[in-house]
Amino acid sequence: MDLTTRFYYLDEFCKSFEKCLGKRILSSGKHITMRAMSLSLREVMTLMIHYHVSGFKTFKNYYMLRLAFPTMPRYNRFIELQQKALISLTVLA
Repeated sequence: MDLTTRFYYLDEFCKSFEKCLGKRILSSGKHITMRAMSLSLREVMTLMIHYHVSGFKTFKNYYMLRLAFPTMPRYNRFIELQQKALISLTVLA
């Protein structure tokens, strides 16, 4: 499966997952400021899955390619963004 097809399927999954998740999230009443993501959750998940099937030995070498995503954050920030995608990837599996 190529990168575009993988992104399409993850995009469809995220649309339904976020709709379902939004109904179930409880708020503590406190306002939480969240840093804006330069990549969407779909893009982060696509890169994470594509890396695992790409055959690269280390994620850093794979990440340095970053040709398909022009707004790619720095490597350290992307590692932080991966944590936000973990719940979605767990549900997807």
